[in-house]
Amino acid sequence: MKFFLLLSLLCTPAFAGSGLRYEKTVLEGALIRAGGPGNRHSLSNETVKGLCEAGVRKAFYLYPTEGFSNRGTHSCSRGSIEYTGGNFRGSGVGPILQEVHASITRGTGPVLVHCWNGWHAAGEVAAYALQQFCDWSGARAADYWAENIADRRNLGKYGKILSRIRAFKPSSELRLSASQQARVCP
Repeated sequence: MKFFLLLSLLCTPAFAGSGLRYEKTVLEGALIRAGGPGNRHSLSNETVKGLCEAGVRKAFYLYPTEGFSNRGTHSCSRGSIEYTGGNFRGSGVGPILQEVHASITRGTGPVLVHCWNGWHAAGEVAAYALQQFCDWSGARAADYWAENIADRRNLGKYGKILSRIRAFKPSSELRLSASQQARVCP
């Protein structure tokens, strides 16, 4: 029910046009992927505050950028949200998956990951999360990634991303119980 409320808040006209595009639930109540305003910009302060009001407690901008001027902790009437960014590749995905794990196991609130459009980088992190938390195979996660990008006709140019997804090795320290998986996995 809480997650339905979160999605309702994110999709209301008051939130529309505020900077999130192509938002999609990955793990029920724990992970949302989205696109930001594009053009290498981070989310606006208004969008970050709206996420906070909707219950999101951690948001990751998946690229390092000079235009990321509002990183840090933002307060709202429901508490606060930490908005951070940086390179998600390699060891950078670990802290993201740890936050998603905490969301699932300790109820710390949903995590949002976003890139410019919500397709490539956010989809890659989503594919890793599905492997980590839902026991998806690398092939299934790569198919998920490919099915959720706008430029599917050009998959040949994304071989490196698909290879990274297929090669991802889940951490044994971030495993979920069967009941936790049943609650969050698609």
